[in-house]
Order: sequence, then structure tokens, then C-alpha cells
Amino acid sequence: MAQKILVTQQITLSWRKSDRPIVLWSPDSKKLATYQQDQRHVSDMYLVTTNVGEPKLQEWKYPLPTDEDIIKIERVIIEVDEPKVIRLKTPADPRRGTLCDDISCSGAFDDNQWNEDASKLMFVSTSRDHKEAKLKIADASTGEVKNVFEEVVATQYESGQGSINWKYLPASNEIIWYSERDNWGHLYLYNLETGELKNQITRGDFVVTELLEVDKKNRVLYFFANGKEEGRDPYFTHLYRVNFNGKNLQLLTPENGNHSVSFSPNGKYIVDTYSQPDVAPVTELRDRKGKLVMELEKADISRLEATGWKPPQP
Repeated sequence: MAQKILVTQQITLSWRKSDRPIVLWSPDSKKLATYQQDQRHVSDMYLVTTNVGEPKLQEWKYPLPTDEDIIKIERVIIEVDEPKVIRLKTPADPRRGTLCDDISCSGAFDDNQWNEDASKLMFVSTSRDHKEAKLKIADASTGEVKNVFEEVVATQYESGQGSINWKYLPASNEIIWYSERDNWGHLYLYNLETGELKNQITRGDFVVTELLEVDKKNRVLYFFANGKEEGRDPYFTHLYRVNFNGKNLQLLTPENGNHSVSFSPNGKYIVDTYSQPDVAPVTELRDRKGKLVMELEKADISRLEATGWKPPQP
């Protein structure tokens, strides 16, 4: 059904040579957010394969530095049950995201988030040069758009290190925003209605890389960060928690090493695996406050060492 609507309404698909539609379904699956793009004014890119036998010519639209403009997208919301297209009342955006030069770095429709009842859609408009990021909210029924706030930087705005870290919190009328305005990547809490900053959540000479979970009930964030622990490799990732108001920052994975984690389905526990270039992986079970419950596994590399293998020297 959704695919048929996309075709009949000429909503374009991914320029990454995929037939998958770039959409974001609403929580109730009755609406989807997507876009119609105009690339008629953009240059053609050609590539010839270097295979044995007859070469193949590939052709696609690709904005070059000399082009005055890049691919433009008009944002739309599609109602599924009784097919209807609502165009958002906002100027067409350059096809840019807050994490890369594409609107679908993750494969989905990035920088768009629904509220719980699908009456509102929050999104970010990014300029071609990534120096401007404008946070906006749309009425899903009328297409009316309200500007919440914008961030303008001299270099390039990014919403995280490998993941988009801004979060829409409609129940409390708040926004968690990611910014490098103090020369480090940190999280900020904004008022959704006024667009005013309520407080900076994280601060210091370290970089928040990924916001993993938002505990809305207890107003606690769980995130990865690098470079906070003194005397350790600044590229090692550790897990932390902090309150919305910036208080009670706590390291949850204290062992020296690079950490990867997964949360249990009930949210009460964390499985943490860490290692170093010269330290074999260890997996531990911790509660959400970082207390060690038990060691689950420790890699045994004795047979590898018996062959004469030596670990790399950090």
C-alpha cells in the first residue's frame, strides 16, 4: 500500500541506487513522512566500469561544486488509510542531513521524529554547507510549520559522532540537542515551546559520541563518551549516565578499555564487553547504575599465545 502511494504521488526514492523508499512511519502506522525531490537542475554524473568484456555506463544526478544549487526536497506527510498527501508549508530544503551529505545516512528518513500520537513531526533543515541547522515542528494534519530554533556555526554542524543525537520529547515539551559550540560535543536541553535553552546537560573536556537511551520517567540519559577518563586512550569509549539537569554524571563502565554495551529487554541490566589492543575481551553484567553483578565471560587466548603470537604494542 505504501509503495503504491509513493509511486502514484511520484515521491522519489533513494539516490543511493536502491529501490527502497526513504520514509519514516508514524507510531500508529497510519502516516509516513517522506519527500519529493527535484534534481532537474543538477549535473549528470557518469561512471564506466572497468570489468573484463563490455564496460557498463552508469549515470545519475550528482551536484558538482560548480552547481549553483543541489538536489532540493519538498517534505510531505502521507495518510495511508484514505490516501492523502499533506505538503509541509516550508521552503524546499537542500538534500542534507545533520550527520552526512545525504538525508538518509542511516537508510531511513533521518532527522525526523514523530510524537506519540502522530499529530506532530519534528525535523531539522540543514544548509548545503552544513553551517546552519534549523529545528522545526510540523502539524501533521495541516502542514503548518513552526520554527523552534536554529544553530549557526562557522565550520560544520554535526549532530553526533556516527549517530544522530537530538531527541524530541513531546510529553515534557523539551528537546535534547547536540552541539559542539564549546569546542566539545555535548548535550543540551531546550524548551520546545519557546526554543530557549534550559540548561547544558554535559560539559567538560571530553566528547559525547552517541546518546543511547533516554529514560523519560526518571529524566536520565545514557550515552557513550570519549576522552573523559585521565590517563587512558582518548579513543576508548565508555558508558555514562547523567540527569537531564546535568547533575549526577556517573561512569558506568569503569574498566580501562574500549566498551560496547547492550541493555536488557526490561532495562534493568547492561551487558558490557571491553578490551584493549593488548588485552583480551571481557564481558560483564552490570545494573543500570553501573554496579557489577557478575563476570560473564573472559576470552582465553592461551592457545594463541602458545603459538608465539604477540599482541600489538599500544
